[in-house]
Formats: sequence, structure tokens, C-alpha cells
Amino acid sequence: MSFPEDVVLLYTLLIHRFNYIWFNFKKIIPETFLNSFMDFLSVADTTKDFLQQVAVSNFIAQVAPDIKLDRRSAQFLVLNGEGDVRKSIIAQFTRQISKLSPSRLQLREKPWHVSFVGESAIDAGGPRKELFIELANSIFQPTSHLFIQSPNGRNHCGSFRDAYVPSTTLGKDSYDQYKAIGTFLGIIIRNGFPQDIPFAPFIWKHLAGELLQENDIMMVDEQVKTLFDRLRQSKNDLDFTSRFQQKWTYISWTGEIVNLPSQHHTDYVTGESVEQFIDEFVQARINEISQYLDLIRSGFAINIGFETHPMMNATLIALLVQGSNVITTAQLRQITTFDGFNKSNEYVISNYWAAVDRMSNEQRSLLLKFVTTLTRFPNKELNPTFHIQIKSSGGTEDRLPHAQTCFCRLHLPNYTTPDIAYNKISLAIEICTTMENM
Repeated sequence: MSFPEDVVLLYTLLIHRFNYIWFNFKKIIPETFLNSFMDFLSVADTTKDFLQQVAVSNFIAQVAPDIKLDRRSAQFLVLNGEGDVRKSIIAQFTRQISKLSPSRLQLREKPWHVSFVGESAIDAGGPRKELFIELANSIFQPTSHLFIQSPNGRNHCGSFRDAYVPSTTLGKDSYDQYKAIGTFLGIIIRNGFPQDIPFAPFIWKHLAGELLQENDIMMVDEQVKTLFDRLRQSKNDLDFTSRFQQKWTYISWTGEIVNLPSQHHTDYVTGESVEQFIDEFVQARINEISQYLDLIRSGFAINIGFETHPMMNATLIALLVQGSNVITTAQLRQITTFDGFNKSNEYVISNYWAAVDRMSNEQRSLLLKFVTTLTRFPNKELNPTFHIQIKSSGGTEDRLPHAQTCFCRLHLPNYTTPDIAYNKISLAIEICTTMENM
């Protein structure tokens, strides 16, 4: 839809004036008035104001908790596809933080001190950041038994095929883990290290205190949406009941046919009761996961220090937790410095950038991970000095580059051509997945 130029200009002026008022006079303007105009605020101002309210413990008063994880046992669990679920990274993490007071988990910059069982890495910053990725991955591993792929993903149709919804066979043993996931989300936001958290969109809404509705469920289940559309389109047909023979059942998140809990006077849904059926279906879906969503939200609220905030909405929380998965050459150039290069080997720098420019977005993400342990750029507001240093390691071009993730430093041999640089760097970033083999 397009609008006349004068309408666009007027709308732009209103946005500009409101942001001016917000920035200069928000302390003296009634909150109810401000709340009605929140959608006009710039993302930068919204983010900044929200982050200022997130609880942060004093580092001197609170010592960073020691987190000790056996990720080799966790990896064996994933590779085998079965085993002791208590060995998953998220389960190990949960057992350790459940013993800590909330303030111990509200530190910024150094949220924890990490050691990995049987590994030689010393936490000078690398393991600390690597734990973020380990946790984010573990939450959605099938062997953790906490989330399943969305119906659209399992049925290969519709949008949000890569999204996940909570579902567990662990019973009460999962409760602390869901709460720990909420805690982890708060820690991500506070420290500004976005992760790949592929929640179904309605989970972000629930975290923000927004009510879930029919459309939230349908976004991740195209087949059920199609069913609802067909029922509504045909509800006035005389042969509706005999044609559809729709019983008072619903399809659970795991794909099972389950009886709806309420009592009904007919065996089949009639045209007159279509809306009632849909309402009960949607509510049953929400009820299935509401307990898990509440636990995640509880852990999140405790960690950030509040349940509600005028700026808090699903979009903002998702942005702060996930950041952007786009890694461009231009972005990498902005945060990269070079050391040990001179006129005799400055060609190495141009060959490096030619190699990076040739990479796919996924490869550039792996490069960022290889050097920093992060797969996404950190939040600039919280990490303004974050940068990558590329240091000349000299030597022959048959060697692979290596990294010091604690210092975000890449040691680069003197690759004489862009092709050699691309091949060697690509090989290194694809075979090295943890600090232990960098």
C-alpha cells in the first residue's frame, strides 16, 4: 500500500517531534500519554531505555559464579540420540544456577566463570562467551526433551518452519530447566551477546506479557489454519455436519488427536458450533504449553528485575535476545584492526578481505565464531569497544590460521592470493568448532 507524499511527510514529522519530546521531557509527561505513543519511538531509544532498567548486580559485592560443565558427555548424548538427559548442557547449567541467589546471576561483563571438564581452556573470556552458544544449542537439542519443531516444520508447509515450541516428556524434572531458560535470556540481554533462539513468535509475546490469540497459534500450524478456514467457509452449508464429521477433538502440539475437555451435546461439530470449536481448540493448544511459558517468563522476570515495562514488547525482547544473524563484510571491516603488517606484507590484508567478501553469510558467522566464539555481533550499546584484531603470524602459506578467542585475535599467515586465503580460512573455520580444537 502506498500513501501520498504529504501523508508520509506528516507521519515522519510526527515521529520526529514525539521522539524529541520523549528525549527531552519524558520525566514530566504523564505516563498514560507516553504509553499511547510508544510505537513512534525509535528502536535505539526504546532499547536504551529498556536496558537502563535491567537489574545489574555490583561486581565487587557479587562474585561471578563458577559454572563447571562436562560438554563431552553432553556431546555423546547428542551423538547417540539417547541417554541420560541430565548430562545435557542446559540440565547441567540448571542444577548449578538453581542453588544461586538471583543477584549472583545479574552480573554484567563477567556473568560467570566457566570451566569445561577434561579440557585445558582457561577462562580469560573465551569460555565465558562460548557458554552462551553451548546453552543456546542445548535448549533445542532433541535429546534435551524441552522443545520440538513447530507443526509447520514437521509438516514442511507454511511459515516459521525453523521455529520451536515447548514440549517435554520430563514432567516436573523440566520445570527448573524452563525457568533457567528464562534466566539465560535475561543474561543474554544484560551482557549483549545475542544468540540463535528460534522460539515460535508467540513465546516472545508471552515473555512481554501479551495475550496469546488464535493467530499466534495458526502462524506455526498451516494445516490447522486450513482446517479452520474450511470450517468457517462452510458452516452455513446444510450438509456441513455429514460432510466434515468433525469430532470434538483437537490436534496437540505433538500431533496427537485429543478429546477437548469440555462436554458437548453432539458427537460432531455443527455449523452453529464452529466458532466454539475453534475457540476450544485454540485454548487447548495454549493450555498445553502455558505452564512452560509461565516458567520461562518467571525466570526471565526475576533475572531482569521486573515483569512489566512500558517499552517491553515481543519485538523488542526478540531483538535484544537474537540480534541479527546477518554478518556482512562491511560490518566486519568496522570492527577489525590489524597488527604486525607493513608494506612488505600488506597484500595479506587485501587477500583476507577478498576471501571474506567471497564467503557466504554462514561462513562469515563461522569466522566470527572462530575468532570470538560468538556467531552474532554483540549489542553495540553494551559492548562499544568490541573489536577483532588480526595479527600477522608470518610463516608459510601452507599453514592454517589460528585464533585466541579470549582476546578476539586471529593469527593470519602470509597468504599470497585471495584463493589461498579463502581456502585456508574456510577450512579452519569449518573444522574448528570449540576452543579445544582452535
